[in-house]
Amino acid sequence: MKIVSRNSEARLYEKAKMMEEHPHASWRCLHLRLAEHYQYLRHHDALSAITQQLESSDGFMYFCHDGDILILFQGALRPVLGTLGERIDGLKPEQLLHPTKDSPFLLLDLGTQWQEFYRICQAKYWQIFPEAAAFTPYREPQQAQFS
Repeated sequence: MKIVSRNSEARLYEKAKMMEEHPHASWRCLHLRLAEHYQYLRHHDALSAITQQLESSDGFMYFCHDGDILILFQGALRPVLGTLGERIDGLKPEQLLHPTKDSPFLLLDLGTQWQEFYRICQAKYWQIFPEAAAFTPYREPQQAQFS
């Protein structure tokens, strides 16, 4: 797992733009919306434990300035969830498959939820670089087309 904690919003957005041009149906994104829990997690060393447990997994972990964590990975969900479930109470596959509106966890299958993922990346980038939003025309993200 590649850990991205510096300039993470820009690097996440660049990754999304790059992925837009390539097949991404096998990719998943686990969005841990932890902004309000960030200080608690940092205080209890949960973030470093999560990082250590996932370092042998393949993918990317983006630590955003607002406290959110986006984990971008390919393939099976269960190994990543199993690892994270050891540290984050309530992180269960069932909860991710049927999330509530106020759930701090959001699982995105990039094969079917690409536009939502792209919008999240773009919004995070614009939150840090608001001047970019003023000069970037809005466009709907596109699914990669292959024949």
